[in-house]
Amino acid sequence: MSEQELRDWNVREEQIFEVQQEKLANFEAGLRADAEERELHWDERIETQRQIKLTEKDKEISQIQRRRIKALRKLSEARKTVEAKKEPRDIVSEYADHGSEVYAPLTRNGFITRDKLAHQYETRPRQLESLDGLLELERSDPAAKILEASAIKRPPKTKLKVGYKERQDRRLQTELNRTDAALRAAKLAKPSEKEQKEQLLAAYRDTKPIERPPTPSVMPPSHDEEVEMASILLQRLLRGRAMQNQMFEGKERRLELIKELRTDEDLTVEDLEEEGAEEAEANAKTDRMESVLGLLISSQLDEMSKERRRYCEERRIAEMVAEAERTRRMREAEETGRRHRELEARKEAQERFRQIMLVHNSSAASYLEDLCGDVINQVAADQARAEAELKHGRLGELFDRLEARHSSHRAIAGDLVQNFVLPEVERQQERRAARVEARKFGNAARRALSSVTDKVEQILAQEGGLPDES
Repeated sequence: MSEQELRDWNVREEQIFEVQQEKLANFEAGLRADAEERELHWDERIETQRQIKLTEKDKEISQIQRRRIKALRKLSEARKTVEAKKEPRDIVSEYADHGSEVYAPLTRNGFITRDKLAHQYETRPRQLESLDGLLELERSDPAAKILEASAIKRPPKTKLKVGYKERQDRRLQTELNRTDAALRAAKLAKPSEKEQKEQLLAAYRDTKPIERPPTPSVMPPSHDEEVEMASILLQRLLRGRAMQNQMFEGKERRLELIKELRTDEDLTVEDLEEEGAEEAEANAKTDRMESVLGLLISSQLDEMSKERRRYCEERRIAEMVAEAERTRRMREAEETGRRHRELEARKEAQERFRQIMLVHNSSAASYLEDLCGDVINQVAADQARAEAELKHGRLGELFDRLEARHSSHRAIAGDLVQNFVLPEVERQQERRAARVEARKFGNAARRALSSVTDKVEQILAQEGGLPDES
């Protein structure tokens, strides 16, 4: 029975574990779906905000560009209407500045000099004043410079005559080209920092598979093979000698251990047999002790495992009971809440129905009341109209005669006597009869009381006489 119960408990435990695992999987799936939905929602919000910010940035840039173009157009229009302002001449500053037109006039204006004493400062070399001086100057210059100067042929300078209108059109065209270049640069603006990061992440996401590098190839040796073999042999000899040195150093360090091992090998057969017998005896003792210890430990472990299994079963049963109790309480709470909600909903429905019926009844009552009132008024009006017509038609004369008869003094006096005097007399007679009826019982009581007192007095007088009244 216990084994069957254990098997049943194990099967039940496996079923509960499977149900719990399924619930955990569903819960994890729900959490993962919620997290993905939340991430998607936040991504959508971020993308929406990003698009809004980009739109605002584009609008701001377009507004700035429009304002700039408008300002440039205003400047270009203002340049068309600008006139050269004539400033007054400052004679003091002109004479103080030796680079002004006073000392160096412009020849295009038709002035050679404005200084009347400038001829005193002009240099007039004597060689240039006569033909002999010029010839002497030519002879003094080297012939190579003269030939070189005559050999150089410079192209004639063609000076184009450009008017003010052409210069103004050229300046306007330059401004328009600069504005067009600025607009193109604004349209081809650099991507924002976030876009650059997204492009970089996209590049990392879309990484191409690593291409296999080319297989290295060994170049043929450029030297002689015999020399290479000799060098390899020399390296092997050097390595072997190094290994021999390491082995010798290790032997020197472990010399005592080697001697001890050699002494063990030098033992005799008898010594080995004695050592073997002692070792076998020690091993037998050790085996017996280990077997006893193994039995004790196995029994203790078995008992502890059974105790642990029992404790685990108790814990599992207690957890199952607690889980069942918690589930029962939750279901009871849910059922109570559901019943409470149903009762509340039923009360609300009944109250709504009652209010609706009250409204319907009041509406029907008011409707019937209005209808009956209208009908009564209509019938009363018709009846009054008919009575008025009847009175006016056939009963008018009869009513007039009756009213004339009852409106006389005798009729009025008879009505007053009939309605007031006679009823008053009847009421007084009734009150008198009531008083007489009421006095009848009082008189009877007094007579009975007086007869009783008389009898008592007679009895007392017969027994001993009445006492004196004094």
